Amino acid sequence: MGEPAGRRLWNRRTLAALSYLAMPVSGLVIRYVTEPAERDAFHTLQSVYLGAALVALFPTAAFLPFLYFNVVPVVWVVAMLTAYNGMAFEFPVVGPLARERL
Repeated sequence: MGEPAGRRLWNRRTLAALSYLAMPVSGLVIRYVTEPAERDAFHTLQSVYLGAALVALFPTAAFLPFLYFNVVPVVWVVAMLTAYNGMAFEFPVVGPLARERL
């Protein structure tokens, strides 16, 4: 017998927030390991795209370290909190890309 939906260890909002934990890797893991009914596809895709964008922008840290290393944690916290609260916050470039791929 399965457990009731309210007693699962990982609910949909928790998985959406965890997809941003170590982006883009955690987004890929949650996207392909969990059941489709339990995951939020938008947040997993957005975390993959957002993580790839932050990795691609990492060379700018050599020129603007203060800006890069202060903005990235804020983006990370905003992404995790909005996902956990059930909001589909779209970041400017990667959000529409994630919506398009759904």
